[in-house]
Amino acid sequence: LAAFHRSCKITLNEIDCWSRILTNIPNSLIWMSSTNKYAKNNIIIAFKERGIDISRIIFAPYMKSKEDHLARHSCADLFIDTFAWNGNSTAIDSLWTGLPVVTLLGKSYESRTSASLLSTLDLTELIANSTNEYEKIVISLAKNPNKLKLIKNKLLKSKYTNPLFSSKLFIKD
Repeated sequence: LAAFHRSCKITLNEIDCWSRILTNIPNSLIWMSSTNKYAKNNIIIAFKERGIDISRIIFAPYMKSKEDHLARHSCADLFIDTFAWNGNSTAIDSLWTGLPVVTLLGKSYESRTSASLLSTLDLTELIANSTNEYEKIVISLAKNPNKLKLIKNKLLKSKYTNPLFSSKLFIKD
């Protein structure tokens, strides 16, 4: 599970939810962006307090090259979004590389960005209306590789036909 977010977007709400997801998906890992030592320590402590073995938390170093950053997305199965402030550019990076994004539809602009992207791509099945539904979507996809593969194929096909990925069409529209 990739969560390449700035640490300031990750609250105890996400950690609670992500901990329940990790508990329900044996052998799963969460791959997060590396951050300063204080935030990293707080994240580790929070997961540990929720019974998560800290060896299941991987911190990805900052990549100077955009190509390298995008390439590592192919190593994950799902991108899990933050709640109050969605991934925005990180979400579009994930979708561009064919990595499905699961998001929670919020009430503010910042918490609805990923849902807009997914709606444009006709991937509304990845939009949750509650944290419970968010968890169910992630767990279901993690435990059903055929279903996840269908979503990834749909996403990759849309890369060549959807205006979201065409600068010319996006500007025109």
